[in-house]
Amino acid sequence: MFRIEGKRRLHLKTSVKLDSWVRFASKLVKDRVIMDLEEARKMLKEKGDVCLYEVFDLKKIEEFEKIEEEDGLSSHITLLRGGIFSLGRKGECFCTYGHRHEKKRGEFFYVLKNTCMFLLYDKGITHAILLREGEFIFVHPNFVHRAVSLGKDVAILDFVPNDAGHDYQIVKQRGFPFHVFLDKEKREVFFRKNGKVEGRLKIKIGGRKAKKLDVKKIARILKNPPKFKKFYLLRE
Repeated sequence: MFRIEGKRRLHLKTSVKLDSWVRFASKLVKDRVIMDLEEARKMLKEKGDVCLYEVFDLKKIEEFEKIEEEDGLSSHITLLRGGIFSLGRKGECFCTYGHRHEKKRGEFFYVLKNTCMFLLYDKGITHAILLREGEFIFVHPNFVHRAVSLGKDVAILDFVPNDAGHDYQIVKQRGFPFHVFLDKEKREVFFRKNGKVEGRLKIKIGGRKAKKLDVKKIARILKNPPKFKKFYLLRE
């Protein structure tokens, strides 16, 4: 099926070549979806454009092709690189762009390797959720969400209904109410408030653990969030 390999730098190994796309740092800087733009521009000038993450579509793998056909779910693996938007010891952590769904569909995230943080916000509240390897969350469609690396590469599996749609404009030129920073020497994570977006912060450690994923159950939960509110880590 697939394997995640590597220690410092993660790689995805599969028996077939998958379609994928790459998000570079320049896009997040251009669209002002991160906070520390000055330091990020210095990094780009010194290092050139940096790959933040690569998203692999799993539908060419037989098992996931079947999931798409029978359950109506798209499946992806995101390799989010560890790093900061800075040349110094402190800086804003590498992250995904961030989005909200266009339809009332949830999204399922499962951390395959290492640890990351998910930022979710809605109605003036930002939830920062630390997810460790082997943990998962259901993200309710009300939430704008993004994944953040915490110094190491992280591999994340997701399932999302094919008709969910993605609204990226909601974060463009705004970012999130809170952004995640890292002091590499002290190995300390801290938050900074973004004045462009109102909100207060709540922090949660850990999601739910899973040894085996019941995809058909996941599909039912993602397609009908009002009926399955209790399965969402954060809900209305």
